[in-house]
Amino acid sequence: MIEQVKEKNYKTNLALFILLLSAVLIRIYFFVGLIFSDDSYYNQLSYLLLKGEYFDNFIGYPIFLLRKVQTLLVTFSMFVFGTNQLATILPSFFFSIFNLILLYHLAFLFTQSRQVALIAVFLLAFFPVDVIFATINFSDLSCAFFITLGIYFLYKSYLRNSSLLAILSGSLFFVSLLIKENFYYVFVLLIVLVIYLFLKKRLLQKQILISLVVFLIGIILEGLFYLFSTGNFFYRFDVIKANYSYCYYDFFPYTLLGGHFSNSDFFAALFKQIFFLNVKYLFLRRFYLLLPFIALIQSIVLIKKQRKINSNDSLSNKLLIFWFLGLVILMLGFTTSFTDYKPLDLRRSWYIFIIISPMIILVAMFMKNIRIKIRYGFFLIYFLFSLVMDYEFHNFFDTKNKAQLKNFIKNNSSSTFYSDHHTKYGIDLIDEYKHIEKHHIISGEDFIWSKVKLDGFVIYNKDEINELKLQGHKYPSFEVLNSNMFDKEKTFGKYVIYKRIK
Repeated sequence: MIEQVKEKNYKTNLALFILLLSAVLIRIYFFVGLIFSDDSYYNQLSYLLLKGEYFDNFIGYPIFLLRKVQTLLVTFSMFVFGTNQLATILPSFFFSIFNLILLYHLAFLFTQSRQVALIAVFLLAFFPVDVIFATINFSDLSCAFFITLGIYFLYKSYLRNSSLLAILSGSLFFVSLLIKENFYYVFVLLIVLVIYLFLKKRLLQKQILISLVVFLIGIILEGLFYLFSTGNFFYRFDVIKANYSYCYYDFFPYTLLGGHFSNSDFFAALFKQIFFLNVKYLFLRRFYLLLPFIALIQSIVLIKKQRKINSNDSLSNKLLIFWFLGLVILMLGFTTSFTDYKPLDLRRSWYIFIIISPMIILVAMFMKNIRIKIRYGFFLIYFLFSLVMDYEFHNFFDTKNKAQLKNFIKNNSSSTFYSDHHTKYGIDLIDEYKHIEKHHIISGEDFIWSKVKLDGFVIYNKDEINELKLQGHKYPSFEVLNSNMFDKEKTFGKYVIYKRIK
């Protein structure tokens, strides 16, 4: 009997190791790196912190200044591995792999099935969004890891009646907030759960309350830090408000209606956003390979079978369903603002990270209960479509053209470059900050083009400039680039490079 258990554990550990190795290899193969998006801002903040200039000379989204743990993670990576593109993505890469290990233990904790746990790891190992964002410096993946780890310890604290684990859980939730604000949704869920248990069973759930109190203590301590450093206890909330103003066009209702609309337009757009667009983006997006839809089906199946399963399984299943469906409802229609009603625009694929863990565990439970031949057929189809979507993601981010742009910058590293501030942050990183004094920002309506050095390069992205204008930045007319002062040198997707010739 003991030998059978050892053999079973050996096979499980071997399968887990193979899955982890496969996950590492596929993420390396589909390496993305800098995409000249939000990652440019994170990289710039990390470099400034490394140089001891964290708040100095940063131009970008105000809210990024609140995401200090994300900045610290990348800064530490830069300190260890150098100020290069690889160092900026290593935190995301490692958390992607750590999350696979965490998911295995989380799935086993909820289902007591190593088979379900291994299926869950397989699904996440090849989930296209996780594969691609494992090598992009975005904060969503890292944030999701700390939220999931917090939930893991919170559930364990309940099972063991441990206040210490509940304190650890609340601390992890607060760390996640310092990476990105996604815990906001889980916080609402936990409050709803506390209220439900109190009204239904007259029970104040101690572990959840401890966890939330620790989280709120973290918010208070952060406020005190800002009070002494900036003189404003409510700095976090003021920055969030300023961020909505800075990039207002990126939030509902401006995403659908632009700048001018009536009340009837607003409510029509609201209905469309919540009940049509967000539902479509969440359940029918190709990059998700229908996993949210399958998880929804499994949730319905479990709800119908509640009376036929034992009490322990019933509790874990109810919590999984509550975790998944609760977040789905909040993501579809809950506000992201304290002052205005602003539901999420779920067309951004990285928003899926907050529901990945419960979603994948539910899908793994679904797969375990189907016939083995169908199951392995699904695994094969899932793997093949995952590869297709990984390639599609590369097309979505235009990585081929951006790789050529990066090579151009490297091959002309001793040249002088001119660009908007956001593009400059990317140029600095690709050049590994070796010639930062040669990289100049084009800004202001009175920018003098004749000051561009002979043989200097101007990198121009029309869409980028138009977005920066919406943020309030001013620029000169770029029509001069088509004059005899400049020669069009190269075009890489939306990036056009001009060389000063006269």
